[in-house]
Amino acid sequence: MSQSLITGFLVSLLLGTSVAATEHEAGEQGIWTSWDTVLTAGVDTGWAGIWTLSTAVVDSGGNSIQFPVSGHTLSIDNHGNFTMNYGTAHMLEQSEANTPGFTGTMDWIPPSGVMPSGVPLSCAETGQISGMAGGRLYAPFDVDLDHLGDDGQALMGLPWMEAAFDPSVAVKPTIICPGADTVVAIRGVAAVPPVGAGRGAVTENGPVVIYDYQMDPNLTTLIMVSRGNPTITYVWVK
Repeated sequence: MSQSLITGFLVSLLLGTSVAATEHEAGEQGIWTSWDTVLTAGVDTGWAGIWTLSTAVVDSGGNSIQFPVSGHTLSIDNHGNFTMNYGTAHMLEQSEANTPGFTGTMDWIPPSGVMPSGVPLSCAETGQISGMAGGRLYAPFDVDLDHLGDDGQALMGLPWMEAAFDPSVAVKPTIICPGADTVVAIRGVAAVPPVGAGRGAVTENGPVVIYDYQMDPNLTTLIMVSRGNPTITYVWVK
C-alpha cells in the first residue's frame, strides 16, 4: 500500500491488564486503585505531574496506524486541570502501521502528502510545532466488590477517565517553517488529537470524552484509550 493511501486511511479513521491489588486498611482517605494511588476529590492522585507523549495510535476494527509525531507534553495539576502542549512535539522518521494490504514500518520524513502545495517537505523536520489544548480531568469509578472492608466499606475502585475540553485555551496546532515565512496548519496524520477532543458523551461532569486508563506500579507510565470506534491510544511517560 502506498504512503498516500495509508495517509488517506488514517484521515478517514479520524473522521469517521489487571494489577494485583494491595490490601489497604479501611478508613484511609479516599478509595484506592490497583496501582496504589487514591481516588479523591474526583481525581486520581497518580495523575499529577508532567507527562511526555511516547506514542499515539489510532485503531479501527483492528486496523491501526501510529501517529508520526510524539513528544507532546501533558501537564496535570492536583485538581485534575490539564494542558497539552504541542510545542515540545516533533515528527518521527518512522511509525508502525497495520492496515489492509500493509503491515510494517513506514518512513515519514519527508512525510509525503502532509504538507500543503508549495510548502517544502523539509518543514516537517525543521519546522517549529506549536499549539495548545486544555481542560479538566475527572476519575469516576465503580466499587471493586472483590476488595471490601470487614464492615463492607469500599476500599478499592475501578476508575475511568473523563476529559472535559476547554475551547477557551485551545490553540490549533501549526508548524512554522524556517525561512518560508509561512505558518502551516497541522492536519491529518500529523495532528495527534488533543486529550478531551473527539466523540464524547454527557455525564454528571458535562460534555466529556471518556477514556479507559491504567498506570504502572512506579507511576511513570499512563496509558489512555478512548472509548468507541475508532479508538485512540495515548502512551504517556515521565
